[in-house]
Amino acid sequence: MTSGPRYPELAGTVAAVSGGASGIGEASVRALAEQGATVWMLDIDSAAVESTRASLLALGLDVNGIVCDVSDEASVVAAITRILAESGRLDTVHCNAAVTWTEPVSSTTLAGWKRVIDINLTGAFLLAKEAYLAMRTAGNGGSIIFTGSPHALRTIPESSAYSASKGGVAALMKALAIEAAPFGIRVNSVLPGAVDTPLLRSDAALSDDPEAMIRRWGASRPVGRIGKPDEIASVVAFLASEGASYMSGSEIMVDGGLYAYLGDGMKTIDDN
Repeated sequence: MTSGPRYPELAGTVAAVSGGASGIGEASVRALAEQGATVWMLDIDSAAVESTRASLLALGLDVNGIVCDVSDEASVVAAITRILAESGRLDTVHCNAAVTWTEPVSSTTLAGWKRVIDINLTGAFLLAKEAYLAMRTAGNGGSIIFTGSPHALRTIPESSAYSASKGGVAALMKALAIEAAPFGIRVNSVLPGAVDTPLLRSDAALSDDPEAMIRRWGASRPVGRIGKPDEIASVVAFLASEGASYMSGSEIMVDGGLYAYLGDGMKTIDDN
């Protein structure tokens, strides 16, 4: 079990997390379930859904799994319909599913570009839209949380598609926050820096020495390390709670201080 603040008001609520079978999504599923929520884990990887759910059920957590392709509208609608049919409500949604893409603009294919946009931006839109409609109809408010990225604000070479997708998520979050506010629905984003997830390790695997690359990424942060999924999930739980009742349209940077650092993010602080 993770340690941290307790939010008793989340007990008995219902949450959904996309990309929930691994990485930040899995940590978010666990964090919300540990607060007493019934959590629906959405992920395209059926084997991962099954194994992750089994491990969380073994901890005594109330977790369900749905195989869902967030880039497909019918798949998202079916997932939300099932959640409402079986759980009767939806209070928190974490739009987290994403892929990465490392390629210069000059060699980025349209197919590669579309894949990143379809999953990271369109997928976030589809899930947030269906969640918003369900919450608005129920009339009990709710919390929609996006996993954004510092790449929406500042980026590095060979990250055009990913940065564009997360820039779109940032704009979508703000637009939805304004639209949803009259219905008591709060909309915010958490912006993780480098976090030890399968996604990060797949990026590191493109280098000649993946472990050295991960150490380098960690050394580039003022705190001197990369983050842990639980450190992002704790912010998600906070945004779902009444502790964040006056927060909407906000972006919370959780990046080990990198964005505050005036330097080259690919170097260590000692190198400058």
